[in-house]
Amino acid sequence: MGNEIADQNNVADAVKHLADAASIQIKAANKMWLIIVAISLIALFPPTDTNPPAVNVELPFGLATVSNHQFYPILFGLMSVLMVALTSSFAQALRAHFLTIPAVKNIKSNTIAGIHPQDLFDMFRDVSVNRVAPIAQILRGKYQFSDESENCPQWRRVVTAIYYLILKLIAWGVYWILPAYAYFVAYQKAIETDFSHCVINSAGIISVTALLFVAIIDIGSVFKTFIFLVKNKNT
Repeated sequence: MGNEIADQNNVADAVKHLADAASIQIKAANKMWLIIVAISLIALFPPTDTNPPAVNVELPFGLATVSNHQFYPILFGLMSVLMVALTSSFAQALRAHFLTIPAVKNIKSNTIAGIHPQDLFDMFRDVSVNRVAPIAQILRGKYQFSDESENCPQWRRVVTAIYYLILKLIAWGVYWILPAYAYFVAYQKAIETDFSHCVINSAGIISVTALLFVAIIDIGSVFKTFIFLVKNKNT
Protein backbone atom coordinates (compact mmCIF):
# COMPACT_ATOMS: atom_id res chain seq x y z
CA MET A 1 0.00 0.00 0.00
CA GLY A 2 2.81 2.36 0.93
CA ASN A 3 4.63 1.68 -2.34
CA GLU A 4 1.41 2.34 -4.25
CA ILE A 5 0.96 5.72 -2.58
CA ALA A 6 4.60 6.59 -3.25
CA ASP A 7 4.23 5.62 -6.90
CA GLN A 8 1.10 7.74 -7.22
CA ASN A 9 2.88 10.70 -5.63
CA ASN A 10 5.75 10.31 -8.11
CA VAL A 11 3.30 10.20 -11.01
CA ALA A 12 1.42 13.23 -9.68
CA ASP A 13 4.70 15.14 -9.37
CA ALA A 14 5.65 14.18 -12.93
CA VAL A 15 2.27 15.34 -14.26
CA LYS A 16 2.55 18.62 -12.34
CA HIS A 17 6.06 19.26 -13.68
CA LEU A 18 4.83 18.70 -17.23
CA ALA A 19 1.84 20.99 -16.65
CA ASP A 20 4.09 23.68 -15.12
CA ALA A 21 6.44 23.50 -18.10
CA ALA A 22 3.54 23.94 -20.52
CA SER A 23 2.04 26.70 -18.37
CA ILE A 24 5.21 28.81 -18.50
CA GLN A 25 4.95 28.97 -22.29
CA ILE A 26 1.19 29.56 -22.21
CA LYS A 27 1.60 32.50 -19.81
CA ALA A 28 4.27 34.05 -22.03
CA ALA A 29 2.05 33.74 -25.13
CA ASN A 30 -0.96 35.16 -23.24
CA LYS A 31 1.02 38.19 -22.10
CA MET A 32 2.36 38.89 -25.58
CA TRP A 33 -1.12 38.59 -27.11
CA LEU A 34 -2.65 41.00 -24.57
CA ILE A 35 0.15 43.49 -25.19
CA ILE A 36 -0.26 43.41 -28.96
CA VAL A 37 -4.06 43.68 -28.66
CA ALA A 38 -3.62 46.82 -26.56
CA ILE A 39 -1.28 48.27 -29.20
CA SER A 40 -3.70 47.13 -31.92
CA LEU A 41 -6.48 49.21 -30.36
CA ILE A 42 -4.24 52.27 -30.60
CA ALA A 43 -3.57 51.47 -34.27
CA LEU A 44 -7.25 51.00 -35.02
CA PHE A 45 -8.53 53.90 -32.90
CA PRO A 46 -5.71 56.44 -32.64
CA PRO A 47 -6.29 59.39 -30.32
CA THR A 48 -6.17 61.95 -33.12
CA ASP A 49 -5.76 65.60 -32.24
CA THR A 50 -8.81 67.54 -33.45
CA ASN A 51 -6.94 70.78 -34.07
CA PRO A 52 -6.21 70.36 -36.95
CA PRO A 53 -7.88 66.94 -37.48
CA ALA A 54 -6.00 63.84 -38.69
CA VAL A 55 -2.60 65.58 -38.61
CA ASN A 56 -1.37 65.01 -35.08
CA VAL A 57 -1.80 62.14 -32.64
CA GLU A 58 -2.04 62.59 -28.89
CA LEU A 59 -0.04 59.97 -27.03
CA PRO A 60 -1.73 58.19 -24.10
CA PHE A 61 -1.71 59.85 -20.66
CA GLY A 62 -1.08 63.22 -22.30
CA LEU A 63 2.60 62.47 -22.80
CA ALA A 64 2.93 64.45 -26.01
CA THR A 65 1.37 65.35 -29.33
CA VAL A 66 3.21 64.07 -32.39
CA SER A 67 2.63 64.22 -36.11
CA ASN A 68 1.31 61.25 -38.07
CA HIS A 69 4.60 61.10 -39.97
CA GLN A 70 6.39 60.35 -36.70
CA PHE A 71 3.72 58.32 -34.95
CA TYR A 72 2.81 55.66 -37.50
CA PRO A 73 6.32 54.52 -38.52
CA ILE A 74 7.21 54.14 -34.82
CA LEU A 75 3.91 52.35 -34.14
CA PHE A 76 4.45 50.03 -37.10
CA GLY A 77 8.00 49.27 -35.98
CA LEU A 78 6.80 48.51 -32.46
CA MET A 79 4.04 46.25 -33.79
CA SER A 80 6.54 44.48 -36.05
CA VAL A 81 8.70 43.58 -33.06
CA LEU A 82 5.65 42.51 -31.03
CA MET A 83 4.29 40.37 -33.88
CA VAL A 84 7.54 38.44 -34.06
CA ALA A 85 7.60 38.14 -30.26
CA LEU A 86 3.99 36.88 -30.24
CA THR A 87 4.58 34.29 -32.93
CA SER A 88 7.79 33.16 -31.22
CA SER A 89 6.14 32.74 -27.81
CA PHE A 90 3.11 31.02 -29.34
CA ALA A 91 5.37 28.70 -31.33
CA GLN A 92 7.16 27.75 -28.13
CA ALA A 93 3.79 27.11 -26.45
CA LEU A 94 2.86 24.82 -29.34
CA ARG A 95 6.17 22.99 -29.06
CA ALA A 96 5.57 22.51 -25.34
CA HIS A 97 2.09 21.20 -26.10
CA PHE A 98 3.42 18.74 -28.69
CA LEU A 99 5.95 17.46 -26.14
CA THR A 100 3.85 17.28 -22.98
CA ILE A 101 0.66 15.69 -24.33
CA PRO A 102 2.38 12.48 -25.55
CA ALA A 103 4.42 12.39 -22.34
CA VAL A 104 1.25 12.43 -20.25
CA LYS A 105 -0.33 9.72 -22.38
CA ASN A 106 2.76 7.54 -21.88
CA ILE A 107 2.56 7.68 -18.08
CA LYS A 108 2.14 4.11 -16.82
CA SER A 109 -0.63 4.77 -14.34
CA ASN A 110 -4.38 4.49 -14.71
CA THR A 111 -5.39 6.91 -11.95
CA ILE A 112 -3.89 9.14 -9.28
CA ALA A 113 -6.23 9.29 -6.28
CA GLY A 114 -8.95 8.25 -8.69
CA ILE A 115 -8.05 10.90 -11.30
CA HIS A 116 -6.66 10.01 -14.72
CA PRO A 117 -3.23 11.59 -15.47
CA GLN A 118 -4.67 13.43 -18.50
CA ASP A 119 -7.43 15.02 -16.39
CA LEU A 120 -4.92 15.92 -13.69
CA PHE A 121 -2.69 17.51 -16.32
CA ASP A 122 -5.62 19.61 -17.57
CA MET A 123 -6.29 20.76 -14.00
CA PHE A 124 -2.68 21.80 -13.39
CA ARG A 125 -2.08 23.49 -16.73
CA ASP A 126 -2.78 27.21 -17.18
CA VAL A 127 -5.45 28.14 -19.72
CA SER A 128 -4.49 30.01 -22.88
CA VAL A 129 -6.69 32.89 -24.05
CA ASN A 130 -7.84 30.84 -27.05
CA ARG A 131 -8.51 27.52 -25.26
CA VAL A 132 -12.09 26.31 -25.79
CA ALA A 133 -11.79 22.52 -25.39
CA PRO A 134 -13.23 22.44 -21.82
CA ILE A 135 -16.52 23.85 -23.13
CA ALA A 136 -16.89 21.00 -25.59
CA GLN A 137 -15.63 18.46 -23.05
CA ILE A 138 -18.17 19.38 -20.39
CA LEU A 139 -20.97 18.88 -22.90
CA ARG A 140 -20.08 15.19 -22.93
CA GLY A 141 -21.66 14.98 -19.50
CA LYS A 142 -20.66 11.86 -17.59
CA TYR A 143 -18.30 10.92 -20.44
CA GLN A 144 -16.18 14.08 -20.19
CA PHE A 145 -13.36 12.51 -18.15
CA SER A 146 -10.81 10.07 -19.47
CA ASP A 147 -12.00 7.07 -17.43
CA GLU A 148 -15.50 7.28 -18.93
CA SER A 149 -14.65 8.66 -22.36
CA GLU A 150 -14.40 5.17 -23.88
CA ASN A 151 -18.12 4.71 -23.27
CA CYS A 152 -19.10 7.99 -24.94
CA PRO A 153 -21.65 7.36 -27.73
CA GLN A 154 -20.41 8.06 -31.25
CA TRP A 155 -23.07 10.69 -31.94
CA ARG A 156 -22.10 12.61 -28.82
CA ARG A 157 -18.42 12.53 -29.72
CA VAL A 158 -19.18 13.85 -33.21
CA VAL A 159 -21.48 16.64 -31.95
CA THR A 160 -19.04 17.83 -29.29
CA ALA A 161 -16.13 17.61 -31.74
CA ILE A 162 -18.02 19.78 -34.24
CA TYR A 163 -18.88 22.23 -31.48
CA TYR A 164 -15.21 22.31 -30.48
CA LEU A 165 -14.22 23.04 -34.08
CA ILE A 166 -16.69 25.94 -34.36
CA LEU A 167 -15.53 27.48 -31.08
CA LYS A 168 -11.87 26.98 -31.94
CA LEU A 169 -12.19 28.55 -35.38
CA ILE A 170 -13.84 31.61 -33.82
CA ALA A 171 -11.11 31.80 -31.19
CA TRP A 172 -8.45 31.32 -33.88
CA GLY A 173 -9.92 34.18 -35.90
CA VAL A 174 -9.95 36.56 -32.94
CA TYR A 175 -6.48 35.50 -31.81
CA TRP A 176 -4.77 35.97 -35.18
CA ILE A 177 -6.98 38.10 -37.46
CA LEU A 178 -7.48 41.01 -35.02
CA PRO A 179 -3.74 41.69 -34.56
CA ALA A 180 -3.12 41.00 -38.27
CA TYR A 181 -5.78 43.52 -39.32
CA ALA A 182 -4.45 46.16 -36.92
CA TYR A 183 -0.95 45.50 -38.25
CA PHE A 184 -2.20 46.00 -41.81
CA VAL A 185 -3.84 49.31 -40.82
CA ALA A 186 -0.59 50.46 -39.18
CA TYR A 187 1.29 49.44 -42.32
CA GLN A 188 -1.03 51.49 -44.55
CA LYS A 189 -0.57 54.54 -42.34
CA ALA A 190 3.20 54.09 -42.11
CA ILE A 191 3.69 53.62 -45.85
CA GLU A 192 1.95 56.96 -46.47
CA THR A 193 4.66 58.80 -44.54
CA ASP A 194 8.12 59.89 -45.68
CA PHE A 195 9.80 57.09 -43.76
CA SER A 196 11.84 54.58 -45.79
CA HIS A 197 9.48 52.29 -47.66
CA CYS A 198 12.21 49.69 -47.94
CA VAL A 199 12.50 49.44 -44.14
CA ILE A 200 8.73 49.34 -43.69
CA ASN A 201 8.22 46.65 -46.32
CA SER A 202 11.10 44.56 -45.00
CA ALA A 203 9.73 44.67 -41.46
CA GLY A 204 6.29 43.79 -42.78
CA ILE A 205 7.50 40.79 -44.76
CA ILE A 206 9.42 39.39 -41.79
CA SER A 207 6.53 39.82 -39.36
CA VAL A 208 3.78 38.57 -41.69
CA THR A 209 5.83 35.55 -42.73
CA ALA A 210 6.31 34.56 -39.08
CA LEU A 211 2.63 35.12 -38.33
CA LEU A 212 1.40 33.09 -41.30
CA PHE A 213 3.76 30.23 -40.56
CA VAL A 214 2.68 29.85 -36.93
CA ALA A 215 -1.01 30.54 -37.63
CA ILE A 216 -1.07 27.80 -40.29
CA ILE A 217 0.56 25.33 -37.90
CA ASP A 218 -1.99 26.33 -35.26
CA ILE A 219 -4.98 25.79 -37.55
CA GLY A 220 -3.49 22.48 -38.64
CA SER A 221 -3.33 21.45 -34.99
CA VAL A 222 -6.98 22.43 -34.59
CA PHE A 223 -8.14 20.15 -37.40
CA LYS A 224 -5.86 17.36 -36.19
CA THR A 225 -7.50 17.59 -32.76
CA PHE A 226 -10.96 17.64 -34.36
CA ILE A 227 -10.26 14.44 -36.29
CA PHE A 228 -8.85 12.84 -33.15
CA LEU A 229 -11.98 13.74 -31.17
CA VAL A 230 -14.25 12.27 -33.84
CA LYS A 231 -12.33 9.05 -34.35
CA ASN A 232 -11.13 8.35 -30.83
CA LYS A 233 -13.00 7.86 -27.60
CA ASN A 234 -10.39 9.37 -25.35
CA THR A 235 -10.43 13.20 -25.11
